[in-house]
Amino acid sequence: MLDGVGWCRIHLYFHCIVPSVSLNKKRYLFPVKALSPVFRGKFMSELKASFPDEKELFKALWAKKWVVYAKPPFQKPEDVLEYLGRYTHRVAISTHRIISLENGKVTIGYRNRKAGTKETLCLDAVEFIRRFMQHILPSGFMKIRSYGFLANRYKKQKIGQVREKLGLNPAVRKKHQEPSRR
Repeated sequence: MLDGVGWCRIHLYFHCIVPSVSLNKKRYLFPVKALSPVFRGKFMSELKASFPDEKELFKALWAKKWVVYAKPPFQKPEDVLEYLGRYTHRVAISTHRIISLENGKVTIGYRNRKAGTKETLCLDAVEFIRRFMQHILPSGFMKIRSYGFLANRYKKQKIGQVREKLGLNPAVRKKHQEPSRR
């Protein structure tokens, strides 16, 4: 979430949609409190393997609080699309939050969640642009990646196998086709 405070510090995050199955419909496959330290440990292990000389970085990352938040599963495909659309097809700050641009200063509005108030933040235009540009992905960066049975390379084969194991018709539905436009 990008609020005025978020514009003042680095706040890294990513969203994952994880297909899961639970035998108990009232619970997740495992508790989120168990997921948090395991995720952090696995992530840090891979990071250390990729950047073994960055000892200060690891020290700083271990000192930070990590939050893993899990929500109940989506009920229908439309819910997945709505969720993804919210986070993958928007810009860093919406135009309605930009209050003014005067004398080389940009004033933006934001909601202070801790205080429960609406506030403003005034930035030098160059600083505003610098912060905005931090949200521009590098050329060639894939914003959405699919893994496991959803990976493009295996999708046709694996989805049929998953559906069969779930007792469903293993035939994969064809992509929804948009109506032709005249």
